Amino acid sequence: MNIHFVSYGHVFRSRLAEAYLKFMLRKHKNIQVTSSGIKYEKEINGPIAWYAMKILVDHQLTAYMSDTPVITTKELLEKQDHVIFLDEASHDYSKKRLGYNERKHDVWHVEYLPPEKTGSEASLDKDLFIIKRSEQIFKNIKEHCHRFVHDLSTTEIPYIESLY
Repeated sequence: MNIHFVSYGHVFRSRLAEAYLKFMLRKHKNIQVTSSGIKYEKEINGPIAWYAMKILVDHQLTAYMSDTPVITTKELLEKQDHVIFLDEASHDYSKKRLGYNERKHDVWHVEYLPPEKTGSEASLDKDLFIIKRSEQIFKNIKEHCHRFVHDLSTTEIPYIESLY
């Protein structure tokens, strides 16, 4: 089974969702989890947002993160068994601009941190806001991942219980 996350810039939400779901399903080698963005927003400090990297490190998820950004294409989406759009805009873009044919998918409505909130001008207040908001967004992603894994289960013992 191939599960794929799509977000806007592929530097924050989809990378966290991919890493966390990979962690949750790490014992299930028949499930592949990937992610992409409809537009690659190159970060000032590299291919992933600093606040995403902070969360990955803090939660010991770096082993599960993807190393390089990927742009969403119709061909990429059509290879997936299940696509999870992290916001309605990414879903709409994939339908209207890429011609995605609405195979099995979900839309999670996970908040986006826009560039004007995370831009290059650093200040303690701004960084504290970003850290707090990104942790809230990650909590939302984790809750969605737990529900998704529970729903994936087709046996009497859900995947979530067999992981621990």
